[in-house]
Amino acid sequence: MPVGWNDTNIVLIPKVKSPSVLKELRPSSLCNVVYKIISKVLANRLKSILPEIILDTQSAFVPGRLITDNVLIAYEATHFLQNKRNGKDGYAAIKLDMSKAYDRVEWPFLLHMLRRLGFDEKWNRLIMNCVTTVNYKIKVNGDYTEVIKPDRGLRQGDPLSPYLFVICAEAFSAAIQAAEGSKRLCGLRICRGAPILTHLFFADDSLLLLKATESVANEMKQIILDYERCSGQIVNRDKSVVMFSSNMDEEEKKVFSHTLGINCIAHNDRYLGLPVFIGRSKAKTFEYLKEKIWRCIQGWKEKFLSKAGKEILIKAVAQAIPTYAMSCFYLTKSLCDELTSMILRFWWAQHDNDKKIHWLGKDKIMKPKSQGGLGFRDLHSFNIAMLARQGWRLIQNPDSLCSRLLKAKYFPNCNVLDAQSRKQMSYSWRSILKGIQLLRKGVIWRVGNGEHINIWSDPWLPRDMRFVTTRRGASLITRVCELIDPTTGQWDIELIQQIFNENDAKIITRIPLREGQEDFIAWQPDTKGIFSVKSAYKLHEKILNELQGQIGEGGWGVVARDTDGCPLMMAAGNLQNLHNANQAEALACIQALKLANDMGMGHIIVETDAQALKAALLDETQDRSVNAVIIREAKFLLAMNFNVHQVMYCPRECNRAAHELAKIGASLGPRSQFVWLEGFPDVVCNLVASDSAGLPA
Repeated sequence: MPVGWNDTNIVLIPKVKSPSVLKELRPSSLCNVVYKIISKVLANRLKSILPEIILDTQSAFVPGRLITDNVLIAYEATHFLQNKRNGKDGYAAIKLDMSKAYDRVEWPFLLHMLRRLGFDEKWNRLIMNCVTTVNYKIKVNGDYTEVIKPDRGLRQGDPLSPYLFVICAEAFSAAIQAAEGSKRLCGLRICRGAPILTHLFFADDSLLLLKATESVANEMKQIILDYERCSGQIVNRDKSVVMFSSNMDEEEKKVFSHTLGINCIAHNDRYLGLPVFIGRSKAKTFEYLKEKIWRCIQGWKEKFLSKAGKEILIKAVAQAIPTYAMSCFYLTKSLCDELTSMILRFWWAQHDNDKKIHWLGKDKIMKPKSQGGLGFRDLHSFNIAMLARQGWRLIQNPDSLCSRLLKAKYFPNCNVLDAQSRKQMSYSWRSILKGIQLLRKGVIWRVGNGEHINIWSDPWLPRDMRFVTTRRGASLITRVCELIDPTTGQWDIELIQQIFNENDAKIITRIPLREGQEDFIAWQPDTKGIFSVKSAYKLHEKILNELQGQIGEGGWGVVARDTDGCPLMMAAGNLQNLHNANQAEALACIQALKLANDMGMGHIIVETDAQALKAALLDETQDRSVNAVIIREAKFLLAMNFNVHQVMYCPRECNRAAHELAKIGASLGPRSQFVWLEGFPDVVCNLVASDSAGLPA
C-alpha cells in the first residue's frame, strides 16, 4: 500500500462528563479517504458471504440479522429463568464484557481465522495489508504525538473492522458449539421443540446460556481462558454478570459464580441497552426514556431556537430516542402520552419555567402538514407499527433462530398470524401480539399453487375487502388449490361460478396463475407488497380515526338473514353519549337481540366485528368493566329468549351492510330508530351479498 494511505489520526472522545483516567476516553480513528474507499470495497464483498460462514447466534454486522433478534431471544431466555421454579436442574445466563475488544485483536489470530474459514491467500493478503500497515497519530490538546506503529488491534472507524471482529469472535462461538456437541457443556432449551441455546453474540457483547453446574462452569472457564490466550481478548470480570433460574439455592449460585469469578446480576441490569427484567410497573421500567428526552430538552432550552430548528430537533432526535425500545416492547399509552407532553411543552415554551398556551391540540399537531398539522409522530401508533415489523420478520424469516424459538413456544401448530394469547407469555411476545393485530388488518395472500390458502378464513382477494364474501354453505372445498384445474393449471371457472356469488367469482377468475409458483403473504397497503413501518403507521392511524369517529354520538345497524343469506329484516338507530366504541357495539347487540326476539326467532347466530364484544359475551366470569351492565343485559337476553345461540366474529371489512345501516342510524334524530321488513334501502341491498356470515370466528 502506498505510503501515507493508511495513516490514521486518533481523537479521544469522553465517555463521561469529566474524564480522569484514560479508560474513560473513547478513541475514534480518522482514516484517509482513499484508504476508506479501498476498505469499503473489500467490506462490501466480505459482508455478502458472512451469513454463510457465521453462526446464527451472531447478529452484528451480518446482513439480514438485527440487534432486536438477540434482544427478543435473550428476553425469552431470562423469562424462562425467572419462571423456572421447579426441577433439579438450574440454569444461568452469563453476560460477558470484553475489555477493549477491538484494540486487543491479535493479527496472527485474525489471519489464522481467515484461513480456517477457507478464504483464498490472495484475499488474506489484501485484508492483512489493510490491517497491518496502519500508522497512528494521537491528537492531544490540539497537538499530534509521534507516529505509533501498532502490532495488534482493529481500528474503530475502519469499514472492515466490524466484519473482521465478527470473524474473530466466530472462534469463541465454534469452541462453545464444539463443547456442547461433545456434551461437555449443556445449553438451555426454553420449551419442547425449541432450539438449544448456548450463546448469543452481538459484536463484543456475549450472553452465555448454560446449565448451572460446577463442571459446566469449569469447562466454560477453560474455553474463555483458551479464547483469551489465542485471540488477545480479555474478559472484564468486574463488569460481567450472571443471572440464575429461580429454582437454584444460594449455595449453588455461589459455587457457580465463584468458579467463573463473575458477580451475580442486579435486577436493573440491561442487555444491548434494553432492560433484562420488566416488572409490573412498565412506567418505572422505561423511566430512563423520559430521562433521556428530558436531558435533551434541557440542553436545547439553553439555546434560542427558531420554530423550524425546534421542529427538526423534535423529529430527528427527541422522537427517535424511544424507537429502539419500541421495536421490542410495547410502551403503555400513558407513557407515550407523557413523552409526547414533554416534547410539546418544549415546542410551545422557550424556557423551562414558561407556561405558554398550547394553540393547537395534540391530535391536530400530530396530523401531516398536508392536513394542517406539523407531522409530529404519534408515539403510540408508531410503537404498534414497529412491533408489527417484528411480526412481519417472523413471516419473512421463518428459519431464523428468533423465529424458530418463538414458533416452538407460542405458535407451534399454526402460523404467526393465527397466534393467540396464552398463559406464561413473556412481555416481549405480548408486545409483538399487539403488532400482529395490526398486521392481520393489512396482509394478503398472493395465490401461487393455492395449497396454503384457506378459501373461507384467509384474506386473499385483491380488493379492500380481502375476504371471500360468499356463504360457505355445504361446500366441502377449503383450499384455493381445489379451485384450480389440475390439467390446465388455470381457474376452474365452472366450479367457481357454482360456489361463489357473482362479485367474488369475477375477482377470483381475474387473479393471474403461473405454474410452479408458491403462495406467499404480501402487505396490501404497499403497492409492491412489502411491509414498511411508514405504511403500518398510516394504517393504524386510519383505524384509530375510524374508531374515534364512532365515539360520542353514533348509530347502530342490524341485518337479520336466513340460512341462505337472504335479508329478513334491517334496522338502524341513533346512539347518544357514547363512552367508547365497545359500548356502541354492545348497545347495537342489545337492539339486535330485542328485534330478533320480537320476530320470534329461536335459533340465532350473532355476528360482530368487535372481538372484545365476542369475548365479553362468551366470558362466564364476572364482568366489572365500564360496560359491565350493558354486557350483562345482552347475556340475559341471549339466555332467556333463545333456545340455541352462537356468537361469532367476522372481519370488519366483511360487515359493510351493518356499518352502512349504522351510518343511516347516526343521521337520524337523537334516540330515533327505523325498522325495515321489506323495501330495504338500495345502498344496503347492494352490500348484503358482501357480508361474510360463513367466515369462522
